[in-house]
Amino acid sequence: MKNVDAKNETVWNENTYIHFIQEGSMGSKIGDETSENTVTIKATRLKDYTSQNIDFLKLDIEGAESIMS
Repeated sequence: MKNVDAKNETVWNENTYIHFIQEGSMGSKIGDETSENTVTIKATRLKDYTSQNIDFLKLDIEGAESIMS
């Protein structure tokens, strides 16, 4: 594809790193770096990538709503 810049990052409310606990082949949840089977992913504010207003954006936040509120 043209004009695509793929990032191996997650979207979060700040620029940081998020720790995910891997559970099985496809499952994971947010955890901490002391847990077993933990991977650390760079997290980026989506706002840093948007230069215009967005009318509609759909994201699957996989339970993060309870952590971010």
